[in-house]
Amino acid sequence: MKKGYRKKGVVKVKRNFIRLFSIILYGLLFLNPGVSEEIKPYILIEAENTLQQYGSQGQDRKSAASGGEVLGFEFGGQLGHFAEYEIKIKEAIAPVRIDIRYACAISGSLNIPSLEEGFHLLRLTIIKRGLSMTYPEIPIMNVPILDLVGNRTDKNCVGHGRNVALYTGRPSKFFFATHNLGNIFSAVDGGTIKWYPDHVIVSPDVDCGTNLNVNLDKIEISEYVNTDKKPLKADERTRIIEQRQVCVTKDDVVVSIIHLNNITNHAVIHRIEITGDCRKSFDWRNSKGGKKITKRRGDFVIIIDKNVFPEILSDGLSMAIGSSTKPDEIITTPAGTYKISYDIKV
Repeated sequence: MKKGYRKKGVVKVKRNFIRLFSIILYGLLFLNPGVSEEIKPYILIEAENTLQQYGSQGQDRKSAASGGEVLGFEFGGQLGHFAEYEIKIKEAIAPVRIDIRYACAISGSLNIPSLEEGFHLLRLTIIKRGLSMTYPEIPIMNVPILDLVGNRTDKNCVGHGRNVALYTGRPSKFFFATHNLGNIFSAVDGGTIKWYPDHVIVSPDVDCGTNLNVNLDKIEISEYVNTDKKPLKADERTRIIEQRQVCVTKDDVVVSIIHLNNITNHAVIHRIEITGDCRKSFDWRNSKGGKKITKRRGDFVIIIDKNVFPEILSDGLSMAIGSSTKPDEIITTPAGTYKISYDIKV
């Protein structure tokens, strides 16, 4: 608990909860360049002055913070960390803009219709991006043993073939034996939604990285003024829910079946961009670098990495990337990289 905590019964609090999704993933918030920077906030809250909080281990001074201190010191290091603030509104505000500033200079904002006169409770919670979404079921054959062991979200190992091993993430990780190939096939990037022994379902909208400490600096509440008169629009990605069914075959073929679900009532063109980069591939016993080659072969891309066990693979390790769908664009420069784009009508 931090200073400012009040015992129950002292203040009558009207609890209006506002949730800030994982601030590591601030792109989920609405960013409104049309808002005038000259507008002074009705209320300014120093983030370290919480009603109550869970996660921070103590005082955390930062010279760049507005008050010389932040809500930090391990805050945000685990999912479920939260901070609560009591807000007193003297006169109703509509519409309302809430700006959250982090000491790392990344700011996000949230718009709500109104705040009535009286006391309110603002709660900021660290959650895992994407797992709060409802994902359509992907029909798969029931296998009792695999279903019993699987249906988990806490594993990131997709599996391996003869030599290739794959781990989910953003970016994903590919290994050829002990050689780290890098993110050579972004079609498998994403956090685990469901893990099974024979395949994994991932989503690019799920954050699966290491939880980072969050330094909350200040919170500003003001009336929202849209100076360019343009209506707010949600992120275009929210129109499509994307899931990727991923596995590694015994012959070292990495398969990604991409499922798209349109949640709007009209057709949407969804662009899928598959990228790869092996320029920084390395084995812990050797150094990075080596010759890289990227070629186009019809609708496929061939990458050759001559830094992979050169004493054994004299011609380098060859990787072929393609899809059953015809691409709209293929880029094969610089050497060792590629980008394949598909525009899909959903």
